[in-house]
Amino acid sequence: VGRVRDVPPHCFHPVPKVTSTLVRVTPLEAGPLAPGPPGQDELAAVERVVRAAFGNRRKTLVNALRSGLGPAPPLEELHGILDSLGIDRRARAEAVSPSGLLALARALPRGGAAGQRAAP
Repeated sequence: VGRVRDVPPHCFHPVPKVTSTLVRVTPLEAGPLAPGPPGQDELAAVERVVRAAFGNRRKTLVNALRSGLGPAPPLEELHGILDSLGIDRRARAEAVSPSGLLALARALPRGGAAGQRAAP
C-alpha cells in the first residue's frame, strides 16, 4: 500500500470539508493460503476457525472455538496448540493477528478429529 497524492476538496461535488488521499494497493504475488483439493483447501479451514472465533465476541478464543467448532479438540490439546503458537489462552479473537489465525487453522485438527493435523 502506498500513498500516491492528495486530492483537494474542490475536485469533488459536493465539495467535502476534507482533503482526500489517493492510495495504490498492489496485491501480493501469491496469497498466504495454500490451494488444495476441493473441500480441503486452507481457505475453508481458515473460514471455519474465523467463524468460530468471532461467532461469540464476548468469549475468550478458547471458549469460542470450543463452542463454535462443533467437535472441538479436548481443552488440554487446544491449550497446547495456543501455547505452541504463542497465543495467550485468555485472548479474545480480535486480539489475534491474521497470521495468528492462519497458524491456528493450520494447527487445529481438521473435522474435529483429535490428532489429525492440517497440512502446513
